[in-house]
Amino acid sequence: MSVEETIQNSLEAIEADRSRFVRSEDETCRLLILPILDALHWPPLSIFGQQRTPDGPPDYTLRKGTRDILLIEVKKLGTPLDNREIINQLARYLIAGGVRHGLLTDGSRFILYENKSGIPFAENGIWSVDIVEDKRNAAECLSLLLFDAIDDFDGNWSQLQKRFKEWQEEQKRLKEAIRIQKEAMDEVWNEMKEKKDDLIMAITAQFKQNLGHDRSDLKFEETLVRDFVKKKVDEMMGFKDVIIQNGGDDGKGEDQDKYKHPPKGRAISFKIDGREFMHPKTNKPILWETAEWLIRKGRLGRSDSVVRSRDWANILTFDKGLSWNPKRSRLLKHQLSNDLWIYDNFDSTGMQETSRQLLKDCGYDADLLRIEWPA
Repeated sequence: MSVEETIQNSLEAIEADRSRFVRSEDETCRLLILPILDALHWPPLSIFGQQRTPDGPPDYTLRKGTRDILLIEVKKLGTPLDNREIINQLARYLIAGGVRHGLLTDGSRFILYENKSGIPFAENGIWSVDIVEDKRNAAECLSLLLFDAIDDFDGNWSQLQKRFKEWQEEQKRLKEAIRIQKEAMDEVWNEMKEKKDDLIMAITAQFKQNLGHDRSDLKFEETLVRDFVKKKVDEMMGFKDVIIQNGGDDGKGEDQDKYKHPPKGRAISFKIDGREFMHPKTNKPILWETAEWLIRKGRLGRSDSVVRSRDWANILTFDKGLSWNPKRSRLLKHQLSNDLWIYDNFDSTGMQETSRQLLKDCGYDADLLRIEWPA
């Protein structure tokens, strides 16, 4: 069975009974991790469970010949893998065993670390993938750990990074082409706005013709038709039907002060323009639903790449792939309904800040988004 097919089976197992893996690390190992190792063609005799090191046993040690290649530490599904204590646990295993690579996973998210001296271990992440949120890229990165390919990990990873760089350059070219096209459209549109009376006359003539064809039983007043068309053209050119403001003319809601305090944990609920979402499983839907709301309002399209986060440049891209960073590559996590991809690997503070900034950059009051955090 291929890596892609095995990942799909894992997704179906998680969807069928997520609580099973949340409760039991053994079930996560048996039904999620071992099948992936099998798909990566690791022979059972090369997989050693609970091999003790001076600092305790990792869950799995992958060995080729007499050499330990990879240590795997498995946690229950949903365990926060960014926890410093968990990361340091894997670091101790790698250092004690003299092993170069370690994989930290909860059965859904996989983070590959490298044991480098002189660099804080938490900064040595090579890649982080999540099969639930991006199974295609997860399969590509996990395939670097194939039994027959892992000996040339550096070369294969270099090739993958090269493809990521080429993809980034192509993305830049596409973005520049769209920028030029958008400027040209803006220029023509502004010229049309300057000739609004001519435009109204042309639209009115066509509108009257359609009215005469579709509603020949009615006799429309000339001034009524002209004023109706003029109003619609004004609304269209000014986007008056799109921009929604909330919280007063100065854009400051009555509870702005609550945003000065960094939120913690998972949101209890959040509300966008009156639509409420209760008890989200993670904080990521805050950003997803904010973006989808803007898409429905016509304010977030493929020509937009507006938000700058604390750690990354633009969080929106035209295609799936890796956001490139000189220190680390990370996968874009979520595909929106208009085929834009959005990066969403933020803590609770970053998720709130980025979602509100997205609203502001698209011309809306940030107070359209209200989030209730745990006390």
